[in-house]
Amino acid sequence: MSKISTFPTATPKVADLLLGTDIADNSKTKNFTIGSIGTLIGSPQYHQATLSSTQLLTLATQSVQLMDPVGVGKSLSVENVYVMSRIGATIYNFAADVGISMQNTNIYNTRAYTLSTTFMNFPIPNVNFSVKLEPTWIGGGVIPNTEPINENGGVWIQGDGAVNPTQGDGTWDIQIQYRVFDTATFTPITS
Repeated sequence: MSKISTFPTATPKVADLLLGTDIADNSKTKNFTIGSIGTLIGSPQYHQATLSSTQLLTLATQSVQLMDPVGVGKSLSVENVYVMSRIGATIYNFAADVGISMQNTNIYNTRAYTLSTTFMNFPIPNVNFSVKLEPTWIGGGVIPNTEPINENGGVWIQGDGAVNPTQGDGTWDIQIQYRVFDTATFTPITS
């Protein structure tokens, strides 16, 4: 076998092979696909939702379900949230922050991620820009200030319930990176 550093590099694909040792089969050397390794460790999954300007104009007082509950016997862990704001000709005038939660009641007070008014009221019309939200973990879990991993959890977004924006147009694309676990074994479920 040649020196490894002399081989060309490539972008891995799901069907590509890696060399490994199968402990269950007398430590024989075998090929493993990149996809099978991803399945074993539970690669993150992605879900995207788009909020219309109508939804955004009522977001302070009306929640929007971004992702359906994952099902009984399954737990949801949200790992990252990305938001692309596509601002129209009129900028929004949100009065308060908006929260994203894995619980469907009291969403703002149990938020795991927060969209600030600085982001939502970006002052330049007709632009697109995106942010990666950092975890807030205000509450909602059994242990304060931790992200809840709820059985049959989904994802919702809502403002603080005070005042809806009175102006604005454009949409938000929200991408959620998550993992689902079997609650009985706490092993990752890949699809």
